[in-house]
Amino acid sequence: MSDKHPTAVGDIALPVALVALEHLKTKDGAAVVVRCEGLSEFVLAEAFGALPGGRPRVMDAEGDEPDPLEQMRALNSYAPALIEAGTSLIGPDGAEVRPAFFFGERPHPLSIPGRLLREGDKVLLLSAIMRLNG
Repeated sequence: MSDKHPTAVGDIALPVALVALEHLKTKDGAAVVVRCEGLSEFVLAEAFGALPGGRPRVMDAEGDEPDPLEQMRALNSYAPALIEAGTSLIGPDGAEVRPAFFFGERPHPLSIPGRLLREGDKVLLLSAIMRLNG
């Protein structure tokens, strides 16, 4: 394609993915499917407490991996901001419900409390969001 013509909208690979959760189910027992998207570097830097390319605050001074319980604490320190910023669902009227999950005040009347997410589902959402950020 020539750089003298604008890109066709249909040719753009948007940083968006659908993620089927393992633990949260619909009323009929199907996996809840969440729309995840890539985030700005600013949102990531604020969530991790580090600039892009820097070491997140969850690593210790020597760079060793923390123990599993420490990893879960770290996950829960940055998961809320990333999940709130990078997820959405579809409401009964077909309109976007953003964020899909909330961890503080309810920003949308149909958003779901994030406390209902199991750790495995948080990991699935965060993995997709980070993968979409490259």
